[in-house]
Amino acid sequence: MKVLVLFLASAIYVGANQHHDLATVAHMVVADADTNHDGAISVEELKHELIAKWDRDANPTDMRVSKHDFLTQWTARYGDFHHDASVFFDKLDTNKDGQLSESDLLFHIFTLDPDLNGLVTPQEFEAFIMKNHPCGHHGKFGCGTA
Repeated sequence: MKVLVLFLASAIYVGANQHHDLATVAHMVVADADTNHDGAISVEELKHELIAKWDRDANPTDMRVSKHDFLTQWTARYGDFHHDASVFFDKLDTNKDGQLSESDLLFHIFTLDPDLNGLVTPQEFEAFIMKNHPCGHHGKFGCGTA
């Protein structure tokens, strides 16, 4: 019985602490945001996914997501480490106001959509994460943790 309990506890721990590689995360983000299921995301879909859905403050219509709310959602959904996600958020937050807004996303549009066709493919989002996430050079989460 003790062995079964230890096995189940280990399985729950491992399942709850899965950390994906960045390519997988890029595809997950695109899949989550792709509301029309065309295999790519528009700026509007990305804005809806990362800002509107994640905005948990007292004014959810302001189209700004706080760093706290972003970190909570990003780490829970994609298995990133808090420190690395915090550094990633700081890179996304171009005006350094502690919130992610549409203007922050638009600042990154040339990196997100280098061919400027109005759609971000999973491959383009993967390149964006590899360039902007602190663990991009490793290709997986956890590079900044001990």
